[in-house]
Amino acid sequence: MGSLLVRALCCWCLLVTAVGCSRTRYRLAADRDAVAVLGEKSAGKPWQLPPMFSIYPHPQSRFFDPTPNDDPILPVPAPQLYAYRLPQLPQRDPQRFRGEPGESLAASAPGELRVSDTNLAGPIARVGAAANAQAKPAPFPFQQVAYQPAEDARDITSVDLEQLSLVLGVSVEELQILPIPPAIWQSLPDECLRRMFEFASVREEYRSSFNRDPSDDLRDRSQRLALEDIVELALLNSREYQAQKERLYLTALNLSLERFDYDVKFSTSGNRMTVDYLDGPASQGRQSTLSIPSSLTGDRLLATGGTVLASFANRVVLTFNGPNGFTADIGSDLLYELSQTVFQRDFVLENLTQAERDVVYAMRSFARFRKTLFRDLATQYYRLLLTYRGIEIVSQDYFSNLRGFNQGEAEYRAGRLPRFQVDQFEQSTLESRRQLISECNTLEQNLDRLKIRIGLPPELPVNLDLTELDQLTLRDEVTAVAERVRRSRRNLITEREQPAVTRAALLNGSVDLVRKMLLVEQLQQRLGEEAPALASLQVELARLAAAEAQLEVQFSRDVLTQEQGLVPAAPPLRIYQRTMDLVNSLLVLTARQLRVAELRNLDAEHRNAIQVRVDELLQRNVTLQEDLDKVIVDRQLARIPEFVQAAAGLLADTSAVSQQMQALLPTVPADADAAMQEALADADRLIGESQELLAREAGGLVPVEIGVEEALLTALTLRYDLMNQRETLADAWRDIKFAGDDLKSVLNLRASQRMRTRSDTNRPFDFTFDDSDTRLTVTFDAPLNRRAQRNRFRKSLIDYNAGLRTLMEQEDEVKFNVRDSLRRLLLDREQYRIDVASAALAYERRISTRLQLRLGVQNIRVEDVLDAQQAYTRSLNRLAGSHIQYILDRIGLFLDLELLEVDEAGFWQQLYDDDHQPTSNLYLPEYALPVYGQLPRGTWPSHQIKRMLDVPPGQAMIYRPDGEGQDAAEEIATPPADAPLVPPDEAATIPATED
Repeated sequence: MGSLLVRALCCWCLLVTAVGCSRTRYRLAADRDAVAVLGEKSAGKPWQLPPMFSIYPHPQSRFFDPTPNDDPILPVPAPQLYAYRLPQLPQRDPQRFRGEPGESLAASAPGELRVSDTNLAGPIARVGAAANAQAKPAPFPFQQVAYQPAEDARDITSVDLEQLSLVLGVSVEELQILPIPPAIWQSLPDECLRRMFEFASVREEYRSSFNRDPSDDLRDRSQRLALEDIVELALLNSREYQAQKERLYLTALNLSLERFDYDVKFSTSGNRMTVDYLDGPASQGRQSTLSIPSSLTGDRLLATGGTVLASFANRVVLTFNGPNGFTADIGSDLLYELSQTVFQRDFVLENLTQAERDVVYAMRSFARFRKTLFRDLATQYYRLLLTYRGIEIVSQDYFSNLRGFNQGEAEYRAGRLPRFQVDQFEQSTLESRRQLISECNTLEQNLDRLKIRIGLPPELPVNLDLTELDQLTLRDEVTAVAERVRRSRRNLITEREQPAVTRAALLNGSVDLVRKMLLVEQLQQRLGEEAPALASLQVELARLAAAEAQLEVQFSRDVLTQEQGLVPAAPPLRIYQRTMDLVNSLLVLTARQLRVAELRNLDAEHRNAIQVRVDELLQRNVTLQEDLDKVIVDRQLARIPEFVQAAAGLLADTSAVSQQMQALLPTVPADADAAMQEALADADRLIGESQELLAREAGGLVPVEIGVEEALLTALTLRYDLMNQRETLADAWRDIKFAGDDLKSVLNLRASQRMRTRSDTNRPFDFTFDDSDTRLTVTFDAPLNRRAQRNRFRKSLIDYNAGLRTLMEQEDEVKFNVRDSLRRLLLDREQYRIDVASAALAYERRISTRLQLRLGVQNIRVEDVLDAQQAYTRSLNRLAGSHIQYILDRIGLFLDLELLEVDEAGFWQQLYDDDHQPTSNLYLPEYALPVYGQLPRGTWPSHQIKRMLDVPPGQAMIYRPDGEGQDAAEEIATPPADAPLVPPDEAATIPATED
């Protein structure tokens, strides 16, 4: 049994020797060596590889090959579409953006807000609709910040519209928005509609036109990708990322080969056996010979650069039919050889040295590539978000221009506008439509580019998760509304300081200010932040609006009294109109007082009873107006006094209800001076509260708190590419030594010992020193012709100086990038502040010009309206663009400083933390020492080469441009403990070149 096992083992050894190991064994052995090298070089370093690093594609990767690794099968070339399926992506927590995003961000206009609270405006809207039901003026294409029901797009009643309707005498119905004609929706490309319907504001417009939501075939139901998903898919499918991993792997594999030279191993040649059979000619007696020479050779490199070689050679010669019959000649040689070069030994060690350093270079480059990949993907992602935002803005711009054109057509037919002004509206509408379709096409193109960048097929349907865009837009709206608060506060202060200020002006300014303060609180609440003043501001707004309505009642009453006292008497129709104006003012006052009572939770039963009476009065109002219209159409003008009496009766009933409502509320000052003092006190209090709100909602973008000099030193001490460039300079410096050694004589030493077996026996292992020889060889090559070596030496000096300049250039480039990033961030913050102010101004300008054109204010032209609309659209685009650019420049700065650390999923976790600040670093970190890199352990380079380990890191210096002195930072680091000391006057951070 034992002999059988021995024979089986011998057969297996012969088979392995003859055939070799399997491909799988070699592949796995290469993997083990590369992983061991990478683990060794990254241990304890910031460029440590992510866990489970592997160059094998993940099974869910697009380029995963299911065929055998060691014998892959060529793919079938038939084209395939939609073959790849995205892996299951994790759910992302919306709280990572610091606040829960709302469903709708833009309402009737881009960048504007709908607030889902209709209690304040509801009764007032009913009053306006009832009082003006028969007038039916051409609807004005007006868009505004609105309080409205969440799902009713037809009742777009704006708080600002309500205010303007009272101040300017324009009905709320006149300022309502007409739905977009269905034919317009049908004329837009389906692909563009799908992108437009990503936004709740556009979907509301669609519901306003069709009374239903967009159908599923007009919605994009494909997988939505957040930035985290994009980065994960890039690590899974990016061809560029896979190539970087393979490049790193091959660099480590090359080092394993260089290290193998220093192991005892079989040589790559000299391990063979030959079988030679010779059958001699018959004329010579047909002598046959079988010759079987074989040899085994092993070697290894020494730490000094020398080589040790051992060789075993065996010969077996069998002769058949010779003169002596069968004879055998069996013998062996055993050779030991040691060789060492004396002057050029550093050159022999350089292959290992460079391979060791190349792995470190590759690992730093790979770590920086992962950061750069995140920066590049984030740039594409945020640019896409900006394009999405542009689609929403341009969509609302198109709708606004379209409504302006439709309104212009109606007014042209009524003879109120010339044709050329209508044509201007139409031209603006066509331009905004062209821009909208162009934005949609740009989005599709950039989305396909993103797919290709992360390795996905372009035909694969994917979409972006717009949650972050919602949050960014909402934060921009908060800042823009806060700027409007600031402007309203400034206007109220100016009005307050007027020597002849009126109560009406104070109330108007106070109402405007508190409305905008309320918007800020509501936006903060939608962002998931605290809104401590929300309830009190709602009460304050209702109270001030009621006080403002009381002034309107008093004005209407004074006008009616004046008309009734005219001599000769005013026409009955005018008396009727003034009476109805007072009735409408009283109804508005009662509605606002009901709102005050509701917010203060006053006597719900009494409130409901008054609301019933108000509804009855509204119905009487509508009926009376309808009857008067019939009388006027039938030319029964003699009956108009009847309507005057009916209006007087309606006024009396309305006044009674108003008095009942007033009795439910706290007493208001009846004296004009007391009312004026109350208005002044309200204005002063609101001025103070608005200041507190603005201080709490500072707005703007968070500044980066690092000085220029600290940032420059941080980048110069931490950048991986600078570390690589410094160590590459040391590579060129070592090449000077190698080229200089070539100028010397060549002196090689060689010693060998050869032993043979006894010649009188056929024993292959019977070695004897009697038949051996020892050889010592000294080879000397005099430097009589070193022209080529001289040129190479000169080239090495030039290459070193070129490398020094390259290092300086790269340092300057790093400095430029850091300085430029800081400048861009400062510029972004200033531009954002300007864009916020511009958006607030353009918003108010857009409203005022449209109203003034509608009311026929002198010197207001269509060009003014279109210019205001374009300015508003541009301001929103710039506002979104400056915010996005700040995010990208912030990422760029952290990357420039080497402070952008990505996790194992390739994501920068501090992206959403606006308060995260860069940490300055004046010290070369421990992992950057020695400053010019390490030499391989276990080798003995010359002292001249080891000088690179002794270069101290030096001291960071800041030389002031004025030359009045210098500020020296703390010493960056100290040399390693085992490094020899260098005199202080010889210490230098970087070798200097001559100017």
